[in-house]
Amino acid sequence: MATVFFIDTRPHVNGRFFIHKKECPLLPSHGKRRFLGTFLSRDEAAEEGKKYFDNPDYCPFCLHGEHSETEGARLSGTGKKPALISHVGIKTKWESVIFCGVN
Repeated sequence: MATVFFIDTRPHVNGRFFIHKKECPLLPSHGKRRFLGTFLSRDEAAEEGKKYFDNPDYCPFCLHGEHSETEGARLSGTGKKPALISHVGIKTKWESVIFCGVN
């Protein structure tokens, strides 16, 4: 199902620009976000986001649980509850979720 995505126009403390779903409670206000479009996956939204910023990342709140097939397979074999993991495989700390909301 297609989803509407936005990207922050201000970098967070980690220097990344977070991509959010339209319904994310941490979605920045109108002056602090850019409409990316309607996409079938977060990866498509990230490709669009790369047209505006070199280092887009997924919101650790609204997009952290949506892993690609290979990422999901890698996580399911551990038997552990996965940490927040970005699209490039970087573990995101819970503090990033807080900074996402503060920014």
